[in-house]
Amino acid sequence: MVLKSTVEHGWLLSKLLKLDDEYQGRWEQWRWTMETGELPKEIPQTEFLDLGHPQVLQMLSSCLQSIPKGGCGSPSRFIPYFTDWLLYGLGHPSIAKLPHEPEGCNSASNRLIQELELKLLISCPFDYFGHLLAANRYGQSTAKFYPTPTWTARTMAIAAVDSSAAIAPFHIYEPALGTGRLALEMSNYAISLTGWEWDSLLMKIASLNFMLYAPYLALPIPSLGGDLVIGDTLTGKGISFIRPNLKYETPASAPKPKLNNSLLINGIKLVSSWLSDAVWDEKDKTARISNIYGEIIVINKVSDTAVKIETIKTFADNQPHSKIYTQPEIIKDEISKLYQQGYQHFLYIAKAPYSRSLGITKLESDPDSLFFMSQSVVQYLKHGKPDIKLYPIFMDTYPALNFTRGTVDSFYIPDTEELEKLSKDKSQQTRVFLNLFTGRSVDEQRTIFNSVVCYSTLLNIYDVADTRDIMAGLLDKNSPLQQAIVQYITLFHFSRYEVNRNIAFKLNPYSKLIGDEGIGTISTYTYSNRNVKFNNLAFLTSIRSALYGR
Repeated sequence: MVLKSTVEHGWLLSKLLKLDDEYQGRWEQWRWTMETGELPKEIPQTEFLDLGHPQVLQMLSSCLQSIPKGGCGSPSRFIPYFTDWLLYGLGHPSIAKLPHEPEGCNSASNRLIQELELKLLISCPFDYFGHLLAANRYGQSTAKFYPTPTWTARTMAIAAVDSSAAIAPFHIYEPALGTGRLALEMSNYAISLTGWEWDSLLMKIASLNFMLYAPYLALPIPSLGGDLVIGDTLTGKGISFIRPNLKYETPASAPKPKLNNSLLINGIKLVSSWLSDAVWDEKDKTARISNIYGEIIVINKVSDTAVKIETIKTFADNQPHSKIYTQPEIIKDEISKLYQQGYQHFLYIAKAPYSRSLGITKLESDPDSLFFMSQSVVQYLKHGKPDIKLYPIFMDTYPALNFTRGTVDSFYIPDTEELEKLSKDKSQQTRVFLNLFTGRSVDEQRTIFNSVVCYSTLLNIYDVADTRDIMAGLLDKNSPLQQAIVQYITLFHFSRYEVNRNIAFKLNPYSKLIGDEGIGTISTYTYSNRNVKFNNLAFLTSIRSALYGR
């Protein structure tokens, strides 16, 4: 029988769909989700083999040996062609034309049609091509390809799911995709993927695996987001493997998920600012340049009994004073970067404008009284991120009397009803939600006085959606989210503990950033008889921007 020398794009897909109905049912799930846009209640489970089936390995070996005419040459060198041929046959958009047959391999496509047994591949799921590459020591002098053993990938997937506070289905972030072994194991819990890989052959094999066993990872569902990108994860520069015309130039432009269940969940952002070269109350203050700076701390739950707290960076930028309270660009950029990594809950903390009162009232005569917490700033930071949760928080410290007897060094006060009565804010815009007390004395000469750090938020100034988020995250004591946030703030204080006689949490973990001892204060000094202040931090920020960019 004489076979056609060419085959149509996607000629294998109909066979794959029939086999998938028999063994997995994932292509039907992909179709249903594409049409309805609804998340599936359950994901069809696939049990991937640990070592692959010998019969399948033999079949693939026969396919590779059939490519060269007469079976001469090393079969492993034809793995790239065989991969392209399968992707073309399965209708993957990355390979729209039938691959050119290697030199000396005329009619290789016809011979592959005769040798290929697709049913074996589907009935015995495994990363066969990754196995073949590893067996032939692919890239071990350059790309360093060492595939993760399947059982290890399975354990990692289970651990990631068990330690997550989110609910499946998840979105997967895989910065080093390889041939997709970890993503395959995660496909039992996730239906969208953002995967990066700089080696194009590994990306093709991963895509082939996804076409065979997890179509929602191979062909992302638009309503859920995600992409497969050939590029450098560290620089954020790459090209979409599925849509070659789509380029990623920076980390902030990288593909983001549209699920609410990413495995990274919380972030804290601390901000402050300091005016440059100006007297605070002079008339042209708004025309001056201000330095806005902050610190980013991320808090991730790693298990039921552990969280990881780490400072990932500090930032600083010079902006017109008139913009820092309406459009703080550097803060928006940093939030966008974290959002791209899956963070959706942001504690947005600044020092309370008035240190002698828990009341924070916006005055028409003082447009800066709310500092970074105005409705316009919150809307600006959330623009284009409909699922982000931003919690505006003021913190301050004040003295308190310790009427307890004993050796308690620190504790938190969950019931703030009495303490809230201290607030002089008659408009009820200020709501205290947490007070933390330490046994450390404020003044060694007056040891009965101790310090309390107070956390408060604002109500009745934001729109309905923002107010609802604030209530659920900070004020509703019956909300699991509120309880988690209070717990995380408390643990953050302990993460920066102080040691005297006993370990106690640090009362003000933000002291190096904001307040009388903060970097803004110590970087600013008077240098003229008009009390004009020079901002050394703003000067150094300008130097850094000139050398390295913002």
